Amino acid sequence: MKKTFLTFSIVCMMLFAYTKNAYSQSCCNANFTSVGLKNLTWKFFPADSSDQSSYSWKWEFGDGSFSSLPSPKHTYNKKGSFTVKLIKTRKTFVDGEYVTASCAISKPVMIQPIKIKPICQINFITSQSGNTVTITNESIVQPGEPIYKWNFGDGNTSTLKNPVHAYLKPGNYIIEVKVYTNIKGKLTEGCSETSNIIIAGKSECNAEFTYQRINNTVYFNSPLLKTGELNYWEFGDGIISYASNPNHTYANLGQYKVIHHFRKSYLSNYDSCQSVQFINITMDSTVTPIDSNHTPIDSTNICVAGFQYSLVGDSVIFDSYGSTGLHYWTTGDGESRYGSRISHLYTSPNTSYTVCHTRVMPLGDSCQQCQVINVSKPQVSPNPADGFINIVSTNETLINCTLYDLTGIVLASKNNIQSLQTTLPVQNVPAGYYTLSVVYGNYRTVTYTILVQH
Repeated sequence: MKKTFLTFSIVCMMLFAYTKNAYSQSCCNANFTSVGLKNLTWKFFPADSSDQSSYSWKWEFGDGSFSSLPSPKHTYNKKGSFTVKLIKTRKTFVDGEYVTASCAISKPVMIQPIKIKPICQINFITSQSGNTVTITNESIVQPGEPIYKWNFGDGNTSTLKNPVHAYLKPGNYIIEVKVYTNIKGKLTEGCSETSNIIIAGKSECNAEFTYQRINNTVYFNSPLLKTGELNYWEFGDGIISYASNPNHTYANLGQYKVIHHFRKSYLSNYDSCQSVQFINITMDSTVTPIDSNHTPIDSTNICVAGFQYSLVGDSVIFDSYGSTGLHYWTTGDGESRYGSRISHLYTSPNTSYTVCHTRVMPLGDSCQQCQVINVSKPQVSPNPADGFINIVSTNETLINCTLYDLTGIVLASKNNIQSLQTTLPVQNVPAGYYTLSVVYGNYRTVTYTILVQH
């Protein structure tokens, strides 16, 4: 009987010991994973993340540092391979006593610097209710804390992420947002974006125009333009004029899209608008010519020496009011030209020149008119560019600047600058050749070829 009881006791102890050991083995999994966050900072995760509060943790990072958190972050002082060890322990009450489930694992982890590529993607949605505009900002900006600077085009601004703005007058406005990132107290300009918004109602802006044509020369009139208001013309053949009531001679026959841009003042985009007409150029004489004041004239007998000019790239285009007769030009830099329409390249573009146009009519009448023209243009540097393009104007206000690729897609832009200098960020623009268009002064435009290198 005693022998049977002793045998039974030994079997029970063996079963109990086996049960505790089996429990401790089956309830412990010390495997882990890791991921790089930034630079030399890494985060570690246990493979079994369930019921973390019932375990005690001990991490050894291989550089003498430790942690007791379930999923710690650790910053190493240098790159390299480190042996990381996780010890995982849990005590559980089983069959009247505490059973300790403990396990450990060690494995090498290769620590390499993690570089986060800056992301600056602006995306915002505007919704209107009457004259109130609500902006929903869905932009993605990292790293750093984004700071938004909104310009609503009417002189008002905001630094809210999702601003709401009420316009006082109807009109066509350009909303612009610039994003800055705050990284360790240092503000860095990231990216910018614009959107056009129209506030319905009666606007004071009216860019309507009339015109008269004789053969391939067209005389334009903007009757609603007042003193101090701004305008410029696109004639549809690549030529731009900043005259109030210009005339333009087309080199080829055909249909041209003429755009008259109108703006109330430099200070705001309020009441900015445009008018478009399509003009057919044919060789006939059915339209009576007019002079620079848009008064009908007999172009064969009356001498008018007035002219206008526009900048196209590095060249200046001069157009006479009328093509009849002999035209002689002195360009102010010692050069002379013949023709009713001439192109001249100045070797010192940051200088004012006195240009004189002499015209001799078929019946012998002659006349002359001189103008002081300013052909200065903004300076752009550096070129090649890496992170930024600096644009500096000597004495004429910058209005906007736009960087295009070879297909005409806009990659970077700034609008409503209204200062003598600005900086256009290109750090997110791929390397290559691009066209930079700068509008300045009385809406003159000049283009540059820019090489971006990284």
